[in-house]
Amino acid sequence: MEDDIIKCLGQIKEKELVELCQNLIKIPSHKDTFSREKEIALFLKDLMEREGIEVVLQEAAEGRSNVIGRLRGTGKGPNLLFNGHMDTVRSLGMKDPYGAKVKDGKIWGRGAVDMKSGLAGMTYALIAIKRTGIKLKGNLILGAVVGEENISEGTQRLIEGGCQYDTALVGEPTDLQIVIAHKGIEWIEITVKGKASHASIPKEGINAIVNAARLVCVLEEKLVPKLSQTLRSNRLVGCPTLNIGKIWGGVRNSVVPDLCKIQLDRRTLPGEKIEDVLSEIRSVIRQLENTYAEFKAEVNPIPVGPDTREQLEEIGKQGLKIPPHEPMEISRDSKVVRALSKAFKYVPGRNPEIAGMSGWTDASLLVNRAKIPTAVFGPGPVIKAHTTEEYVNIADLVDAAKVYAVTAVEVCSGRIKDS
Repeated sequence: MEDDIIKCLGQIKEKELVELCQNLIKIPSHKDTFSREKEIALFLKDLMEREGIEVVLQEAAEGRSNVIGRLRGTGKGPNLLFNGHMDTVRSLGMKDPYGAKVKDGKIWGRGAVDMKSGLAGMTYALIAIKRTGIKLKGNLILGAVVGEENISEGTQRLIEGGCQYDTALVGEPTDLQIVIAHKGIEWIEITVKGKASHASIPKEGINAIVNAARLVCVLEEKLVPKLSQTLRSNRLVGCPTLNIGKIWGGVRNSVVPDLCKIQLDRRTLPGEKIEDVLSEIRSVIRQLENTYAEFKAEVNPIPVGPDTREQLEEIGKQGLKIPPHEPMEISRDSKVVRALSKAFKYVPGRNPEIAGMSGWTDASLLVNRAKIPTAVFGPGPVIKAHTTEEYVNIADLVDAAKVYAVTAVEVCSGRIKDS
């Protein structure tokens, strides 16, 4: 098997891999593109067919399909899923988002780091293993999915299609750290209620915007510092956070507003529940109710993803579901983590580092809903994701592809035993 791994790594050609990553970047695949992910899905399908890899399209939403590539094993070993999303955010403010130019040892463009480099590396790992002719015991599956930047409809469909995977790896950017935990997301809406009156007699009304401002100040001055306390920290992902993202109210300047809404983004730690989050906010509201007799507010969770009621209604019309955005954490002794760590032996100058991340990924759905131990590992710094200066280092891309390939061989050959 050692000889097979060496031969497989010899199949990873930097020039070919860079060209693959460039080709993926050159295909726009954000939600405002007419065909969404269709063009990039067909590109990947055609590529794998040419390489002799079994591949099918799996419809995830109307006119949008996941690409499922598979190297079949003998059925006598564990199955590994590579998961990566084909969509990106929009390219607002970027000078040449789809040029995929190479400069200073980097590939530049929208999706370079989030996450067409990871997708290229995982696809190329399948190609390298196929070309080498390695006989795996378990299946190696690539699930190139739609909609991660929206409501993860692709990975939801992947799960609903039957999870015949023993372990999984999501190729999001981690700067080549092995991520075994990340935060969850809860969106909260607070409705502050007042009483309307004419602006010439404001004392006859109750100004909901003024009371909402009081609430914002208390949240920032009391709750945010509380969340930052060391006792609330997770060793891998740090402390929970709260961001006041949106606020609106009132109908016109001459009317005392009777309603004001505030929306919050609360990042949760592994083990935290929505009930805990709501309880903390309601405690702040009770303090204000005790201080200001006319203060009234109610708190409710809202779906993560859609920014408007129209977007939410459109999702419903399409028959799609908005998934929970729970935190995730797996054991560092999980099979995929041990395989990833072992693979670093073949990447000189790098050492495996176990870490957590503050962002959310589809690994949450695989861990929490499908009950599949899933790590996150990919090239590039996540801080460059969604920026106007997005890039991936070519050296990181090549090393990621090597680690993907070796991890796949280690897992699917059955060499990594259950701990």
